[in-house]
This record gives sequence, C-alpha cells and structure tokens, in this order.
Amino acid sequence: MASKKQILDQYRQELLSSNLPAKHRLESVRQLAARMHCAPGTAAAVLLDLCAENLIYSVPSKGYFLNKKPETRKKIGYLGNTPAPFIDAAVNEALVALMDHLESNKDVDIMHIQYRALQNIESGKKLLRNLDGLLLHASFLDDNSLLILHTFNKPIVVFGAFFQEKRLLCNQVMADFSTALKEFCQCCDLNKYARIVIMPTQTRNSTETAQRLVDYFNMTGVTSRVIIQNTNVTSGYGNVIFGHNLAGRFTEDDVKNSLFILLSDHISCGVYSYIEQNGLSPEMLPDILSVDNYEGHDPELQHNAFFTTIDRSIKECNIQAADLLFSELKTPSNHRTILQIPTKLIIRKSIRNIKKGNHS
Repeated sequence: MASKKQILDQYRQELLSSNLPAKHRLESVRQLAARMHCAPGTAAAVLLDLCAENLIYSVPSKGYFLNKKPETRKKIGYLGNTPAPFIDAAVNEALVALMDHLESNKDVDIMHIQYRALQNIESGKKLLRNLDGLLLHASFLDDNSLLILHTFNKPIVVFGAFFQEKRLLCNQVMADFSTALKEFCQCCDLNKYARIVIMPTQTRNSTETAQRLVDYFNMTGVTSRVIIQNTNVTSGYGNVIFGHNLAGRFTEDDVKNSLFILLSDHISCGVYSYIEQNGLSPEMLPDILSVDNYEGHDPELQHNAFFTTIDRSIKECNIQAADLLFSELKTPSNHRTILQIPTKLIIRKSIRNIKKGNHS
C-alpha cells in the first residue's frame, strides 16, 4: 500500500497536469480511497493537505473542488560554488547573498549541480533535461561541460568571468573595470611612474583582466611604460608566497618610480603579510593598486585596510545574474544580453601619488 506522502504527491501532480477547469468537482473521500487503494482516513488527510496548499477547497455537504491552478514553478539549475569557510571573504560574502536571493524567489525551484555532474555527457544531458534555465559560474565551463551545455536550448546566464564568454550562446553579467580605472586615472598622475607593472596569475580571469588594463592604458598614452609580469604560479598558496617574496624584493627605484597592479587577492595577501611582519610604512613601498578589495570584506582587516583597490562588485554581479535569469524565465528573449556592472575605486594608503582633493 502506498504511503500518504506518495498518494499526496501523485494526486497533486495529477491535478496540476490536468486540463480540469477551476471549480471542477473532484472525487469524494471514498472514491479517492478506492482508486488509490488506501484507507478513507488517508484519503481524507490527503484532501485536507491539498486544501491547506490552496490547490483545492471544500464546500460542506457538497464535496471538494479544484481551485484556480497555480502557475507551475520554474526549475533552474545552479552550477557554481556555495558558501564555505575556506573561500576568500569577498567571494564567500557574495555567495551567501546569492543563495539568499535565489531562495527568496518563491516562483522557482533551485537544483544545485556539482561540477563533476557535467563530466559525463549522457548523464549530464539527462540531468539538465527537465530544467527551465541555468545560472552558471564561468569556472564550470570546460570542454566536457560545453558539449552538454550546447544541447541545452533554454536560458543560460553566465557570471564570474571578467571577459565576454564566446564559447557558449548565453546571457552574461560581468564586472566593468573601465569605471574604476577612469576614476583611478583621474585621481592618480600616471605620468609620474617610469613603470606600471601589471601582475596577473595563471587564471583566465586574471590574464584577461591584464589585457583589458593594457588596452585601457593604451588609450591614456602610457602603454610604453606598461609591463606584464606573470607569476607563473598555479596555486593560491603559491601566489601568496610569490607576493610575500615580491615585497621583499622591492628596490629603491621601485619605490620611487613604479606602480604595481596586483590582479590576485593571494598576491595581495602575500605582500600584506610581508608588510606586517617587517613593519613597513607606505613610504617604504612602491605604489600598489590591488584588484580585489579582499581587505574590505574581512572584518579583521577592515579597520586597518592598506591597499588602494578596485572592488570587483562580485555581490552585485551575482544578484544581477540571478535577476537576469528570472527575467528570461518570465519573458524569453532571442537576444543575447551582456550586463556590465560598474566596479568601485577605494583609495587607501598604498597609493601616495594621489592628486590633491582626491584623498578618501
């Protein structure tokens, strides 16, 4: 004999998928019990539960009737990280906000899909078959997942990339660095630097950001003084060590004539640890611009934050990506949408070369 929950789920699905009009008279308790092969008490409890869900209603001495059927909830797949203590503070804070935002939408059901679920093509296709849309972090895109995603013909919104994703037909939300860079160039006299050293890591986000910085500086006429110095380190911890060692190698010429732009919070952490261990003041360091604002999201560092930074607006990008997918589910569009979210410049002690009137 089926359990009450099984009968409830089955009958609910029957009513939702039926073409019965609102106010249609439904089976009696005895009729439902006979059809479902259950006790009348179980059938009565099922009908009461459906009344509580507002799917049906009862009229004394007349029976049960179908309410106006609610719109079927959309099912979306979320392919990305979830909050965890080992993730850096800025990213974790943004993930918490994203999870809260997704769960607050009562019109959708969320299926969390892990990266390894997209490594088998056939099972991956089957997993996505009944979904109405995907919210996809760019880190989940690789040769295997792309084979599966290319067969998904419903809305996809990609977030987490600092470059336009061209391997997949999708909508996208990304950070716009030009807003903060423009403000930085207005606040800081770039002509005072003999060298502008951009330091990306091995990640695609980092290397693409480096190229965007070069392109922007090209418009300001300082490209000849721009140097890209890749860390050639793949691990986060390795980049922390790299940053620590980098700070120990700064020369007097670096201090006087260079601007270093760090494109990884791991490098910034390493530099910061060296500064703290050796009690260095800003005057003993070259000017440093950090593209992450990890200090601004760490309660232990906020009160004594050091790096002038471009905050990547991760939380805003995450929320806008979810909202873009919600919008696509309600009103599908044949046009590809690329939303660019402005980044924010935060001036702190690591840049001395600030024009008068622009200190925060």
